[in-house]
Amino acid sequence: MSDMPGEPLTDAGMQGIHSTTTPKSLTTSRGPLFSADIVSVSEEDSHFTIQVNLMRNLNRSNPTSQHLSGLRRLSLLFSLLALLVLVLGCTREQAGVQVYFVRDGLAVELAGLKMVTVRSRGREVFRWRKGGGDEGAVLFAGGRLLVPLRWNPGDKYGVEVIGRDSLFVKEVAAPLRPSPMLVRRLDLESVIPFSADEGTAPDTFVKFSGDGEYLAIGSFHGYLRVVEVKTGRVVFKRKIAEGMVKRIGWGELRGRRVLYVGEQSPDGYLYCLDALTGEEIWKYRLADDIETSRPGRDDDRYAIYKFPGVYQLKVLPGGDVVVAGTHGWDRGGRRVYRCMVYRFDGVTGEVKWRWPSDRPLPYSITWFDVSAGGEKLLLLTSAWRPSERTDPAYGNGTLYCINGVTGEVEWEYRVPPLKPYYETAGAWQGVALSSDGRYAAVGLNDGRGMFFDTERAVKAEGKGFPQNSPLWIREIGTPVLIGRIPVSSYISYAGIGPDAVYFVLPGTSVPSGAVRGKVRKPAPHPAAGQLYAFGFDGRLRWKWKSYGSMQGVYLSGDGRWLFTVNSVAGMAGSRRGGAASFFGAALFDTERNGSGTDRLVYLYPTEGPVFFMADISADGRYIALVEVPFRDERGTVRGRYRVHIIH
Repeated sequence: MSDMPGEPLTDAGMQGIHSTTTPKSLTTSRGPLFSADIVSVSEEDSHFTIQVNLMRNLNRSNPTSQHLSGLRRLSLLFSLLALLVLVLGCTREQAGVQVYFVRDGLAVELAGLKMVTVRSRGREVFRWRKGGGDEGAVLFAGGRLLVPLRWNPGDKYGVEVIGRDSLFVKEVAAPLRPSPMLVRRLDLESVIPFSADEGTAPDTFVKFSGDGEYLAIGSFHGYLRVVEVKTGRVVFKRKIAEGMVKRIGWGELRGRRVLYVGEQSPDGYLYCLDALTGEEIWKYRLADDIETSRPGRDDDRYAIYKFPGVYQLKVLPGGDVVVAGTHGWDRGGRRVYRCMVYRFDGVTGEVKWRWPSDRPLPYSITWFDVSAGGEKLLLLTSAWRPSERTDPAYGNGTLYCINGVTGEVEWEYRVPPLKPYYETAGAWQGVALSSDGRYAAVGLNDGRGMFFDTERAVKAEGKGFPQNSPLWIREIGTPVLIGRIPVSSYISYAGIGPDAVYFVLPGTSVPSGAVRGKVRKPAPHPAAGQLYAFGFDGRLRWKWKSYGSMQGVYLSGDGRWLFTVNSVAGMAGSRRGGAASFFGAALFDTERNGSGTDRLVYLYPTEGPVFFMADISADGRYIALVEVPFRDERGTVRGRYRVHIIH
């Protein structure tokens, strides 16, 4: 598949596109060479049929032209046919214009685009003119136009495209599925390609502004960029961290766009910046609360992750920001954790509350979720390795619901470990709240998925906080025996839509408590690489099996559009002689009926692996993902360090 910017990527089930092109004339340096009534180009499986109806009286003003011999006429006809093939080429791209169907619209791509007219059954249904009213269309850099159009498979349209010095008329038939539209690719700084045995994927974060007009990009080497989505213009770029940019959030303070930026570095700063200039408004040093550290070895490829960092960041409607400061490192042969959750005043940078209020937790917090209005916050404490100490009031492997206004614990649930395979319960980014804060979902490292009513907690004698328990539990990726070796599939990601709960299980693992030493996985877990959608009643609604390692749950503001990426973590199963992974993204329309295949809108492939942190704009129009370079076992580098913006 071609990697040309803006090229439509069609699903395997899509039909060929039939095009009709009417050039005004073909010219040479000496003037018009010939005119044609109709030039019709039909594409079927990459083969083209060209029909030309020439005017019989070329150069009518020259009476001698009517005495051309039959041989000369035949020779001229073949010459003109050859010239048509040369001018029109053998692909839609060589013809200079691309027309293809996308979500809720039609994409038209042509350098120097001036006007587009769309007709259905001879009736004009849409017209766009550059410099006129946009009529709901969006013009991106490079002459890429997104035309709003409600279409159904099999619908036929005539599309007239006027460029700087050309006219094209295309007849197109709507396919079974839309194509993704590549809005833009943005190259980032140079990084060393990682491999299975050396280096790590460059940690990168992307975040759309609330209105989708801008995209903020935080890179592995500490650079922050803000890009205008439509034009691709870099609003500003600055080096912000001695480590890396970990998390970003958009806000608005007194009519001013701001960015909250969290880094992972020896200082672990949280910044508030002007979103359009990069000017610093305030900053806060997390290391003052959760300590700093130094890597134990100079050659430690994971050293950056042993510094304090902002592991989660959520901006509230009034401009306040909630962050999780996380720090885990080795000291004297013991694992040390220091973590806190904060709510900051967006205007002043003052801490409104900390949790815990007087000391950091000796456990890890890698994720939390917050209700849309900031009333409730949900997190799970976990220690991936035994900590050097515990806390008398707060437990490890415990789910906490916290009041977002006061920072007080509303309830807890101490998750029972799944013994004998696991000694404690943990989660990566598998913690989610519904928009109104009423329901909560948790996906655990042992493969269990849980669903809670956040208003169901009760007081219990002898407990420091009210207690809650799951409405239901589903053992999706829990251990199964393959031969004598147990394998599980961890639920790394969770999300909640208006009426469904989503769990993503990227891959397969061998429970650490089940075997001694390193054991190779004998086969994938049956649930690995899948997305599961459950109703609030706990019934499975649909699922989707990925072609690789699926990562993340990204939902539009209304919950209709859901996408996941195929990330680097899934390469462990493919780089040792297995089938090659699919890299890219999968988009679903959750309002469709049927199976996961029925709800799949499109697959967007990338050359290299995709980092697991991505984003979707609030209205669902744009997707942003980060491709990273990888060196396979044959030494071939796949992919580049760049951001893709897709419709």
